Amino acid sequence: MRARALTQISVGPSPAQPALPEGAPPIPPSSRPAASPPPDRTQTAALPPPTPKAPSAPALPRMEPLTVLFDGTATALPDPAQARLDAIAERMSANPQLRLQIRSYASGTPETAREARQLSLARALAVRERLGTAGIASTRVDIRAMGMEAAGGAPDRLDVEFLNQ
Repeated sequence: MRARALTQISVGPSPAQPALPEGAPPIPPSSRPAASPPPDRTQTAALPPPTPKAPSAPALPRMEPLTVLFDGTATALPDPAQARLDAIAERMSANPQLRLQIRSYASGTPETAREARQLSLARALAVRERLGTAGIASTRVDIRAMGMEAAGGAPDRLDVEFLNQ
């Protein structure tokens, strides 16, 4: 029994032509075997159609920091501050990336420094709670109870400022 001759199958680029021995005449182009074209392995991915960009919301004007003044040992927010806090809450609801910092101060003496810090913390927590009732997560509001370190302002005050407006 005789084995049949196997057909040569070539995958990929055609093998290079063997080099001619030295002194051999060149082979004319017409008698060279035609190189088979490489198989078409090109794949084309379909791209999704471009999506139209939504018009961006107009930039809101910067909001000035809010300063709330307190009387003595009061921790309740004064009525004028309520409306301003509502405006701050609306802005924060419209932009979930906005964050606030509340710096709160309270007057005292070196002997009452602990009480002053506690009072300033209670005031800051009252503001954060008010914003929480408007739907603002407490994790978006940083509190710094500064106690007696008024830093050149009224000693019984609270400053509310956007960190990334």
